[in-house]
Amino acid sequence: MNEMPAIPWAKVISNFIWILGAAIILAALGYQEFLAHLEKEIGGKKKSDEAEKKGQAKQAGHHGLRSEGFKKALFLGLTLVFGGTSAALKGPLVSSTLGILAFIAGVVFVKKIARGGQR
Repeated sequence: MNEMPAIPWAKVISNFIWILGAAIILAALGYQEFLAHLEKEIGGKKKSDEAEKKGQAKQAGHHGLRSEGFKKALFLGLTLVFGGTSAALKGPLVSSTLGILAFIAGVVFVKKIARGGQR
């Protein structure tokens, strides 16, 4: 009588993957902003008169968007976004282009993980 249509699980999973990737990227950006504000607040409270201490604090401090942790999260998120959207979209040109970008981002992500394990 009233049959419910089947759930398109492939679409659900592919959309979940790219949304998860976007969430990872946004979380990494938010965390980096938090660290920047925290560093600015701590730096404003502790003013040092000696130039050596300032130089050492800058070297040991937070590197922001250049940090390895942020780059790993960024490339993981990009891999998931490109892979999820390539599976979700039906156009062959767009889908294949995003699939290639997902592959490249995945290779860069794996290289960053491998390089981080050697240090």
